[in-house]
Amino acid sequence: MLLKFEELFPQVEATAAGLSKINSVTPPSDTRAIVRYANSLLLNGHLDTFEIVAPERWRHPPLGGEVIGRRLYGVGVSDMKAGCASLLSTFIFMAQHRDLWNGELMLSLVG
Repeated sequence: MLLKFEELFPQVEATAAGLSKINSVTPPSDTRAIVRYANSLLLNGHLDTFEIVAPERWRHPPLGGEVIGRRLYGVGVSDMKAGCASLLSTFIFMAQHRDLWNGELMLSLVG
């Protein structure tokens, strides 16, 4: 059953109030207590890449996404498109096997 966003407000309010009661001042940057309170798994990655400089000098097209000999070539592959693919696959796998674990899972892919 899907909830309307407004129905989540009481839960969000209670969570925000609980988080605000936990000291997470930086420095000293000790966030262990607030992490224990959050008690969820966050898969987090970024989708942006560096500028493509001198594409004519690339051996493979920067936006080609070519796989050759089990190697993937392209801009941002190692930072962090391969990582995002792993996070997406993990998220999908865990969603398909919801009966095998409990808790909350979040996926965040930022720019």
